[in-house]
Amino acid sequence: MKKSIKYAGIAAAALLTVAPIATPIASNFTTTTVQAATNTQLSTSVNNYNGSLTSRKVDTLPVLATDLPTYANGSATMSFKNFEATQLYLNNAQPSKADLDILGDSTKNLQVTVKVSGASTLDDLKIKDAGEGFTYTLSYSYTNDAGNPATLPSSKEITYSKTSTSTTTMKTSNVDYDDSIDVLTKSNTSDVKLSTSTDLKVTNKNDKTISGVTAQPGKIYTTKNAAIKENPSNEYTASKFTTADKTYYQVINVTSSNADFTDYLNKFAAGTKGYTMTVNGESIDASDITITDGAMKVIRAINVADEVTPPTDGWTYSDLNGVVTTGSKDVYTLKNDDNKEVANRALAGGTSWKTNSVRTNAAGEKQYRVATSEWINASDVTYKDSTTTPGTGISNIQNLTGTHVVSLDTPGFVYALYQQDGKTSSRYVAGGTSWATDQTGTDANGVVYYRVSTTEWVMAGQGVNFK
Repeated sequence: MKKSIKYAGIAAAALLTVAPIATPIASNFTTTTVQAATNTQLSTSVNNYNGSLTSRKVDTLPVLATDLPTYANGSATMSFKNFEATQLYLNNAQPSKADLDILGDSTKNLQVTVKVSGASTLDDLKIKDAGEGFTYTLSYSYTNDAGNPATLPSSKEITYSKTSTSTTTMKTSNVDYDDSIDVLTKSNTSDVKLSTSTDLKVTNKNDKTISGVTAQPGKIYTTKNAAIKENPSNEYTASKFTTADKTYYQVINVTSSNADFTDYLNKFAAGTKGYTMTVNGESIDASDITITDGAMKVIRAINVADEVTPPTDGWTYSDLNGVVTTGSKDVYTLKNDDNKEVANRALAGGTSWKTNSVRTNAAGEKQYRVATSEWINASDVTYKDSTTTPGTGISNIQNLTGTHVVSLDTPGFVYALYQQDGKTSSRYVAGGTSWATDQTGTDANGVVYYRVSTTEWVMAGQGVNFK
């Protein structure tokens, strides 16, 4: 990860003697000693500062990628002095002069850690910057009176959103999603935790999709009641589904950077008159759904079976094991199980995706499944079977010198991994992540691969960035 290092220059001032100065007979003066701030004073000043901060609606949002250039692994840490130069600081309430002196006390070396909700990397911040707002949390560490590193218990969550330009108050929404999915025994539980495994969509009264809504599948539980209450004692933590004819329940966390929708959710949750919601076509009350601080949770069932029964929907299904690669266009649309276009996701051109099923219908349409309940037209991709023949594996392997990283675009999508013999691995890597690489290789077609684990490689292409 990149680190910004700022160097402070030291200027030397020269004293110029212009004339002798008469020495006074007597000199009376007072020496003022500035005492270092105590731990208690620092804690009080941080509490005062946090108490003055508020969530803001602004015409122009602070640019996260500019304010937090070292953001990685879900946070960025900087000195309070450097934090003072950010728009996150300048666009909100600022400390009193007395508190500012204590917060900037060099002996305490106050450090500010910024964690932006839903962002792990700098690329994630850039996605947030293109949205309607964001939420972040400030926490603090310092050097205590004994000279040791310490943390302060104070933290502050703040939301920035764009000033609404809408003249119509949102009072109703329609939430649509698959509340039940089927998986095979021995399949990975991680598959259903990908954002691509849910088709959740929220629309307004005019059936227009509400922007800025993100659905992220979360933890899995053994009972529906445990999922609703998020009871940790009933959480299913195994890496695979091992029991056939068993139903599990999963929380889907729905968040939004859309200020109008967040305001609507809070008012609906409070039971405000005139605010309504439907979920999968059924009207619900605020007591039927969990809504907290402008975010909501819905539950879906996960049905485990030895064999998933193909739907009787006019399609013929076949199992396979391979990889599809999209063409040269910028974006390719996806279809859901009902062959309707997925509104909030698409695949980038020149990217590769694992597939385990293909279907055709009477009209001659052919589609490959690239995520749970999501398909892409065969005309938009080329298919490569994983059982490649000898000679098509990765060769011409070169060791890289220095430190190199492969970063993957588009959080929520996955990239196939390959073994050296050219077959796809049973694992994949997620978009929005970065991986150290120490070797490159090519296949018989000249396609470049980067090694990201002892036996696994990622294929070069759109969305795969090598540095």
